[in-house]
Amino acid sequence: MQRIFQTILGNFLAAPGWEDEVKQLANGVVDSTIEIYNTILRDLRPTPAKSHYQFNLRDISKVFQGVLMVSSTKFKTAESMIRLYTHENQRIFGDRLINQEDHVWFDELLLKCTKTHCGEQYEVEKCVIADFMVPGADPRIYEEVADMSQLQPTIEEYLNDYNAESKQPMPLVMFMDAISHVARITRVLRQPKGNMLLLGVGGSGRQSLSRLSTFMAECKIFSIEITKGYGLSEWRESLKEILLYAGIKAQPAVFLFSDTQIVFEAMLEDINNVLNTGDVPNLYAPEDDETITTVLTQRMLKLLQRRESRRRRPRASSCRPRRRRGEFYNSRRVS
Repeated sequence: MQRIFQTILGNFLAAPGWEDEVKQLANGVVDSTIEIYNTILRDLRPTPAKSHYQFNLRDISKVFQGVLMVSSTKFKTAESMIRLYTHENQRIFGDRLINQEDHVWFDELLLKCTKTHCGEQYEVEKCVIADFMVPGADPRIYEEVADMSQLQPTIEEYLNDYNAESKQPMPLVMFMDAISHVARITRVLRQPKGNMLLLGVGGSGRQSLSRLSTFMAECKIFSIEITKGYGLSEWRESLKEILLYAGIKAQPAVFLFSDTQIVFEAMLEDINNVLNTGDVPNLYAPEDDETITTVLTQRMLKLLQRRESRRRRPRASSCRPRRRRGEFYNSRRVS
């Protein structure tokens, strides 16, 4: 495991643009993350009050998936890389903790492992890393928020744009805790196959912040509406709609599902299949299979045509004659 993640992170930092002081942290960051994972696995066991305290190797990969989302132009110093590494650990491990005691324990563990494997001079600092500080940017750059005073006005600007376009405006008050949750949700939405379980009491703003974050991430949101005759066929049609939208149209989509919408247990089984494999068995009818095959075939033909046109494109020929084998050209001009 150590060799796998050291290879992944080392190859990422070997690209042009990374400073040497950042490259030297690769092994220390990997060793620190693995020690944090092993300690949490040993000491933070699930209990009836903390049944979601279940960690596996995917959590380590998600930490480095977050690290690999950044650019060398935004993280040029070792201190900034340490802040990125601690931020990703806090998002993956720290956000699951439910009380202040566990948060304090995790912060001490994170500081200890950072100083042990990366250097005594580094400290663990709270920061916000997001990609929404420049509205309309293409591509969206995952970077640390340098000016925290601009964070709330930027979120409020997104909220005003959402309310202007939505048929159901949300009169929200954006305080710092809500803004932090928005940053957490948008971070997950920018990742491939990103998914979150939002825990909280009713009325705490889980759905409102999810809708706002989806709007900020420029994704289309899907949800179901439970009616009197809502059954398995309607549920499968809803799942089919979002999967065809994301698969055929190749557009980012978000499926918002609440615990109050669970009508029968088959819903949870289908969601589990989507999260694990990206598909639901026996979901598509034969005509759906034909539509999917036709659309993807046309898309692949266009891709092959583009590659073929690039291959046939004439290259710029040099005025210098091609040298034959055994022939030597003198670079000096002969008068």
